[in-house]
Amino acid sequence: MVEINKSFRTVPQSMIIGHSLGGLFALHCLLEKPQLFSYYLLIDPSWFWDHNYIGKRSKEVLANRVDLKARIYIALANNMQEDKRHYQWGNQFYKLLKENKSPDLKVDFRYFEDEKHLTVTIPATYYGLRYLFEPYTIDINEVTKDPSVLVNYSAKIKRNFSLILNRTKVL
Repeated sequence: MVEINKSFRTVPQSMIIGHSLGGLFALHCLLEKPQLFSYYLLIDPSWFWDHNYIGKRSKEVLANRVDLKARIYIALANNMQEDKRHYQWGNQFYKLLKENKSPDLKVDFRYFEDEKHLTVTIPATYYGLRYLFEPYTIDINEVTKDPSVLVNYSAKIKRNFSLILNRTKVL
């Protein structure tokens, strides 16, 4: 990321989307280097790795962090036939995030009852991106009725971006 930021025009915001083991990696980034990403889309992460190591590490890390600045979307597939712990561990992680005292931490969780581990990626990506970028949406019908809505929208976007732009990058 350092080389990319040196070589290309980038913005301080960045996103990581991870499914399965990629979701485990994204969780690791959130816990160990949370300043790397502004948005986390965690799709059915591999909670089982090393007997839920990431869940245990989450309890250690999240209890002491009050400076997290991120929007996080967690999507879980229906893996109940294989093992109910997958849902339990994902739900526990979500609760830890919800209990965290960081004022700039926003999190949402969705259980896709009709999806399996290999089919959840498409709906999770769709709903996850909608949630992550929800602050940047605008109702075009409002704009056509009253163009001054764009002024308020612009101010709202600047406020949201300023939260992210004021982050310190430590790589």
